[in-house]
Amino acid sequence: VGGNRYDMVHAWSNGTGFGFTGRAFTQNRLTDIIASNNDDAGLSLTGSYYGTLWSEGLTAGNNGSDGIYLNQGGNAVVTAASAFSNGRHGVHVYGCTSCMLAAVTASNNAQDGVLITKTSTGQRPAGNRFLNVVAVNNGSDGIEMFEASSLVLRHTTVAANGAYGL
Repeated sequence: VGGNRYDMVHAWSNGTGFGFTGRAFTQNRLTDIIASNNDDAGLSLTGSYYGTLWSEGLTAGNNGSDGIYLNQGGNAVVTAASAFSNGRHGVHVYGCTSCMLAAVTASNNAQDGVLITKTSTGQRPAGNRFLNVVAVNNGSDGIEMFEASSLVLRHTTVAANGAYGL
């Protein structure tokens, strides 16, 4: 699915699924998305979302799993986002390459504020940038990185998390 624009989408209280999900998502723009109180992730983008995916003004809270889940794609840009009080991680970057999170706050999540990890098949996250990220009051780590390479963290705040800051 490509070349689309999704504005002011509210996806909440969906049973066994995601609030907003996309697969093979390219050249799309998401603005003012609210994904909350879903049984699984608030926003889930899976597979080859190479090309530019912009998400601005995203709110993902009180979801059963991750607030924002970026799975094995690349070149996604998430700005002005808030991921809070989710059942797992605020933001989960799973095997992504060349993605950017800017002005993102992850707070009060059950596990990590931001988790950056390789996939089960070994695809490592590489070339990702995290700018002005705030990870506070999460149950485990503020930001956890597992086998990531060429990562840039700038102007990042981690505080009052249950385990490690970084």
